[in-house]
Parts: sequence; C-alpha cells; structure tokens
Amino acid sequence: MSDTLLTVRDLHTHFRTDAGTVRAVDGISFEVQRGEVLGIVGESGAGKSVAARSIMRLIDSPGVIVNGEVRFEDDLLVGVERGDDPDGEPRQDPEMLSSREIRERIRGREIAMIFQDPTESLNPVFTVSEQLSEIIGLNRDVSAAEAEAIAVERLREVGIPEAERRMDDYPHEFSGGMRQRVLIAMAFACEPSLVIADEPTTALDVTVEAQILDLVKDLAARYDTSFVWVTHDMGVVAEICDRVAVMYLGELVELADKDDLFESPKHPYTRALLSSIPVPDPRVSRETVPLSGDVPSPIHPPSGCRFHTRCPSLVAPAELDLSDDEWDRVRRFVRAVQRESPDAAADDARATYFPDDLPAGEAVERALSLAAEGAWRDAASLLTETFVEPSVCTSEVPALESPDELDRIVSCHHYS
Repeated sequence: MSDTLLTVRDLHTHFRTDAGTVRAVDGISFEVQRGEVLGIVGESGAGKSVAARSIMRLIDSPGVIVNGEVRFEDDLLVGVERGDDPDGEPRQDPEMLSSREIRERIRGREIAMIFQDPTESLNPVFTVSEQLSEIIGLNRDVSAAEAEAIAVERLREVGIPEAERRMDDYPHEFSGGMRQRVLIAMAFACEPSLVIADEPTTALDVTVEAQILDLVKDLAARYDTSFVWVTHDMGVVAEICDRVAVMYLGELVELADKDDLFESPKHPYTRALLSSIPVPDPRVSRETVPLSGDVPSPIHPPSGCRFHTRCPSLVAPAELDLSDDEWDRVRRFVRAVQRESPDAAADDARATYFPDDLPAGEAVERALSLAAEGAWRDAASLLTETFVEPSVCTSEVPALESPDELDRIVSCHHYS
C-alpha cells in the first residue's frame, strides 16, 4: 500500500462571471501522506477554500473545475482536461467517479469535511442524534440502535458532557465551541481516512480554539486520519500541521515541512506571513516584512510572478548595473512612492533614500521632482516603467524549484 493518500495535480478551478473569469485556483499540485496534516495557508482570496472544496467536487455554479487530477488512493475524484476552447466544457476522464459514486462511496465514509460555520452545516430542525445517526446509518452497515450508540460515543470522544442526554438537543442549544465539537464528531463518525477542515476554528475565541486543536490532534492520532487543514493563521499551522502549502492569488508559492518553513522561509510572501505573527514578548525584536497594496484581482492577475506587485524582494532588471545596496534603496523608494509616503516628497527625500549618488539617476531624479510636486501617479508610473516592468519577476512566470537539500519547493525567480 502506498504512503500517498491524496494526489492533486495541476488543479484549476475558475468562476465565470459577467466581469470575467475568476481564476480562483490556477494550477496547484500537492500530495497528502497517510497520517499527515497538510496545512493550506494564505490571505483571504488566495484560493484555499476553493482548492479544498474542489477535492470533493463541491463547487457550485458558476464555478467549474476546468483542468486537473485529484486521486484518492485508487479512485479518480477529479479528472478533467481543458479543451481547445477556453470557454468550452472541459473533457472528462472516463475513469473519473460520478457524483453519485462520490456521494455513496467517498463523501462521509472515506473523506469528511469540517466547515468554518457550524450553523450553516448543522440543520436547525433536526436533533444532533438524528443528524449523527443518519451519517452513520448511510455509510456503515449497522442497525439504528448501533448507529445511535456510535453517535453517543463520538460525542463523548469530542468532549461533550452528558453526551447521551444531549443527543436529543438541537444545534441552537449548543454554544459555538460545542457546535464545532458536534461537527468534528460528525466528521469522525465513520472513521474516514482523510478530513478536509476549512478554517474550522476561525470563529472561536483563542481558548476554545486551543481546545479544539488539541482534540483534533488526539482524534487524528487515534484513528490515523490525514488532514487537509485550511487556515489563514500561521499560529494554527505551527500547532497542528506537518507540512505547509502556501497559496497566493490561486497559485502555490511554497511547499515545505513545517519546521523548515518556520526556521527558513524562502518565498518573500511566506516571510511576510510569518512576520505577521504577534510576538508575546515586546522585548523580542524581529524583522518585519512590509507589503504594499492589496491582493490583485484574480480576474486579471499580474503577469509573471503574481506576487511581484507587492513583493519587497523584486529582482533588479538585468540591464541595470546596480549593486545590491543600490537596488535595495531603489526598491524602498519605489514602494514609498506607490504608497504616497510623505517622506518621499519631503525636501530631504533625496538624502533619506539616496544619501550617496542616484542609481539610474535620470529616472530617480525625475521621480523625486514629481513626488515633490504631488504628482504621485506620474512618479509611480515612471518608476514602474523603469524598474518594475523590465524585471524578470514581471515578465516571466517562475518555475517551482527546490532551493536547498530539504523537501521543499518554491516558486520564485530568486531560486530559478
């Protein structure tokens, strides 16, 4: 038996809207091993949740999985290939399971899901007993009495006091943390091999979140269950994950062992995410990674590396003969102008950003004058044309590379 439980290859999930095609997931690949917790992390809009739902084909219209393969053990859950017409229907692999086969053979039985909001996942008009027992009865060959006994045991396992009595309660009679425990009990009801958790602790306070994470780790070890854990919280990643996939604007930018990622992040976006984690001790100093601007539109993603519009480590244009120190000063000035920072327009702006001579002098000199006049847009356009557009980060898509001896891949021109 292979150690690989889940394989995702070149997955693309798009949403066709009146404004254009939203490329929510645009070519990601990863594997999940038996007993492993893989974290998928990134900002809102990175495509994390869409990627997780695509695994189980839980994509509602106007969303379409336009390309990719998702294989769970020997079963092909997703097998589609983009046709010659980008707006046409993708071709389906005849080996791909039907929706009915996934519903009857896979969903709930082999792969379970835990969603962010229990109030949307639990039916308010049925008791916990009815909802738990139904899942068990549909997926396991047991009697109604046996299903109810298993349901009670699952509630006990997730730490719900007086589990037998509370079986007859409705979802609204539980607190938010207890409702999330009920969802976890439902996910583990049939002892699945894989659980996909879509930000299940986001709405909980930190104390309850810590309890839920401890509970999940205990259940995962008890049932040898693998996890795909979607989150935007690097603290949760540190607590529960074995490996981490970092997503940005629909793409995978770094995939690494958790300890390697925290000790030595390679992609500039990963470094920025890690620098955003609060430090409990205010006396501890550490480098912060500033990011300018917002996540671009997934309808019209930037050319080249999609992170280049916010990247603090943009590669210098090859035709400019700049030292590392000169390029660092230029990048700092470009970011300041893009943010319309007052010190970039101050009388001493030149001394602040370029205390020695001016790199690529004419463009920088002109941008300093424009900023001083308040012509921020013109200054930003000039700097973009001179320093950003000629960069390889803007013109070429970076390949996934392994920059060190570790089991890690990074999509960044610094390692190409």
